[in-house]
Amino acid sequence: MYCSILTRNRTATIPMASGGVLTQILLLSAWLLASSASSLSPESALFCTSPGQDTTRRDDDVSIREAELNLRRGNFAATARICRTILKSNPKQADALLLLGKASFSAAEKLVGAPAAKQAYAEAEQSFLGFLRVAPDRNETRILQSLAICASRRDAHSVALHRARKAVKMEPNNPLALRVLGESARVLGLDEEALDSFQKAHNIRPGDVDVVHLLALALQKLDRPAAAQQLLETTIAGLPPRSPGTVQLSLVLFKVHLNTNQPQLAQAVLEQAALIAPDHLALNVEMCANLYRLGDHSRARNYAEKARAQSGQTRISRAITARVLGQIHAHQGNHAEAIVELKRAIETQPDDLASLQSLAGSLRRSGEEQEARTVLDRYRKIRQQISLIEEKPAPDLTRAKGLERQEQIIRALLDLGRIDQARQQLTRRLAASPDHPSNSILQDLLEKPEPR
Repeated sequence: MYCSILTRNRTATIPMASGGVLTQILLLSAWLLASSASSLSPESALFCTSPGQDTTRRDDDVSIREAELNLRRGNFAATARICRTILKSNPKQADALLLLGKASFSAAEKLVGAPAAKQAYAEAEQSFLGFLRVAPDRNETRILQSLAICASRRDAHSVALHRARKAVKMEPNNPLALRVLGESARVLGLDEEALDSFQKAHNIRPGDVDVVHLLALALQKLDRPAAAQQLLETTIAGLPPRSPGTVQLSLVLFKVHLNTNQPQLAQAVLEQAALIAPDHLALNVEMCANLYRLGDHSRARNYAEKARAQSGQTRISRAITARVLGQIHAHQGNHAEAIVELKRAIETQPDDLASLQSLAGSLRRSGEEQEARTVLDRYRKIRQQISLIEEKPAPDLTRAKGLERQEQIIRALLDLGRIDQARQQLTRRLAASPDHPSNSILQDLLEKPEPR
């Protein structure tokens, strides 16, 4: 499944329209695990030291080789420990700085989501920057790519964009550098630059399924569904039979059809993908929701129950399965059961308009008029907030009115509990207007969201 380099599952959205992540990769793994330190062989470092050679330098060379061997073996902790020891006595030892950066970055990529990851990214960033200070002639695009990702992990997205642009300038035809640039631009709302970067990466490496995924999402964001559909269908047709990439891209194509109001075509895509991966959680969740949409309640219920029994549930998957089961109960007149399921859906996803509307209906039919009115009031408020958030075109952050509207959007996102989206909006705001007086207020709200 597709992995966003910069937005590693902050939002559970292979619900494709926003490009979230459900799996993880070791970025630049081949380079990170390769040797790029001193040119001495292990034998020369160990045995070919002349009697007059500086023993400190000799010891460093031996330690560097040991660190490299540990890095290749994936023993990042040992690599970091050796490099830190060298740097205590020789803070400007370039190879130790580079290897420490590689080891810390690789460890951080494996630890994504864990508290220690933030510290590992910070050490990687500090080490790479130190390396470039003492050995600027050894700069390369992969270091800049890694630095861009480190910056993105601490939400310094403008810094990440600057570094990604430098990486592409250094090596314009590097597909990974272009991908990092595209993701950096996308986070800041620079959709045209993101699209251009992903398109160039795709032109260089057309078989890269992750890049196709990102490019399709960028095309959708810019309201080019026909181009996204053509890209996805062409790529899927060229993939090997039963390829995991087919499932990944089929889920994106499903959303393209759904967003253009073609649920039957969307269902046909899901059915084909299900032949390849019948136990794929995201497929089963989308299947139950779309079958309900098409009126096939029996199959929708089967898929919802199947998805609910699977491991790896996300907040969104739990909410969708509960909503579908609740709506099916309501259609059958089982309103007590419907209320239980729909409340479960809303507890999991409080801004789910469909669940709120269905719950109000079942409450009314059960004689709970007061509670039904309360739910409907909540429904109307949330619908207004979502309309504000989704209104097009996006706010022009170069103008005062655009900044005012975006402040309202950020407050609405916080009220809805969409913290990651609010953070992304604030990132764009800080990049466009860093000195606006309301920025500090919004930052405080983001750190301590108001209770719903």
